[in-house]
Amino acid sequence: MFGKRVTNWVVLDKAGKLKAFKWTLPVTAVENVPSGVTSDVRFWMKVPTEFSTQTVFTGMSYDYLPHGHAPAGVYNVPHWENHFITFSQEESVAINCKNPKYPKDNLLPPDPGWFILPPPDNCVAGMGLHAVNAGMPEFNKEDFTKSFVPDYYDGKFASLEAKATSKMLIQRKSFEMIAPNVPAPRASLLPGKIEVTYYRLPDTYVFSMTDFTEARVVAPE
Repeated sequence: MFGKRVTNWVVLDKAGKLKAFKWTLPVTAVENVPSGVTSDVRFWMKVPTEFSTQTVFTGMSYDYLPHGHAPAGVYNVPHWENHFITFSQEESVAINCKNPKYPKDNLLPPDPGWFILPPPDNCVAGMGLHAVNAGMPEFNKEDFTKSFVPDYYDGKFASLEAKATSKMLIQRKSFEMIAPNVPAPRASLLPGKIEVTYYRLPDTYVFSMTDFTEARVVAPE
């Protein structure tokens, strides 16, 4: 990824149950994006079978967005995203925002404050409709630094999206993101949080998706 090696792996308990899913991000990949990269870039990564069979996620991507995305004044800053998709890779790439179908309210996290961003800021090609929470700092007069939200398309749960700004990542400080309590379309495990730990040697972040629990199952209509 921009000339830097990234990888992912799982941690299992003795019974083979998923305890953690981990992946890396060298800080130099963030700092040394080639000057010619002026549009969004997506890198696809395969995931271990133990991760895809025990969760609803079929794969993951690294996305670098040099100009961010809508809404303006919130997410239109350079940032990095990880998408854990529930569609196939081909279906995710094909999301063109021409399908106006919103998810039913029961597919959103049940905690107070979750909603779908309204038009015209409600969809990003290849990703879908962003759900956000009114309590997030970036919607309360604070700068966006990181967030962890679900995405939807065609009325279905399309992905979990974890993102952080380039400005934050080059600070080389550990941080944490709490996962949204999103319902899943079938019995599976869903994470509770992502711990992001910075290691001075080899100047790399390790992301740890942990605290997996049985998901609430809500099938899309």
